[in-house]
Amino acid sequence: AGDQMNPLGRDLWAKVREQFGNYRGQWEQRQLPAAASQLRSDLAGTLSRTIATLQQAYLDTPTVGNQKRIWEAWRLNARALVDALEIWRETIDDCRELDLDRLLPQLGPGLDTLGHRLERIGALWEARLAADDAPDTDDGPLLEALDLGLDHSACADLSHFDRAALMSFLGQLEILDRASREVLRTMGVLAGREPRWGFRVPSHVRDMFRP
Repeated sequence: AGDQMNPLGRDLWAKVREQFGNYRGQWEQRQLPAAASQLRSDLAGTLSRTIATLQQAYLDTPTVGNQKRIWEAWRLNARALVDALEIWRETIDDCRELDLDRLLPQLGPGLDTLGHRLERIGALWEARLAADDAPDTDDGPLLEALDLGLDHSACADLSHFDRAALMSFLGQLEILDRASREVLRTMGVLAGREPRWGFRVPSHVRDMFRP
């Protein structure tokens, strides 16, 4: 099952990056690409198959089973990331009449960082599979929490509904930010870039999605 998991994970992170690009385009261009709906279904299916294969790999693939604690953290945060991505999409619609560039001056750069982080996760997945080591990269900047620069003075004139929509948008981005940072941190360990002995599962991680 470990060998089957490798292409599934590659496909999973490619789909996550593509869907993130679709949803960012929804914010920037006020229109969601038609392919996003099918990709949403495909992404959910790929995630489910990857997790199911991971569970089997615990039993028949020693290199995976020996790192079960780390893979479990990956599983929880990968699922949280995909779920947060979808809920974030819904909050974008609620904010379509808001001037998010004014309310959140650092939103554009923050989304750039999220995109780079997702690319790095995919690169580390490939590095985990590579026979020889890929070049090391300092992931420190990508592991820093996003600061979107909420302009409180600009928010003062918002209606109660618009303020609630903005806070929901921000809240889902924060979950997406946190989950993607934890996946990146976990992939660093699985790819041999960070030591296993220093790995800790954060106390905020909760598995709310167990079947």
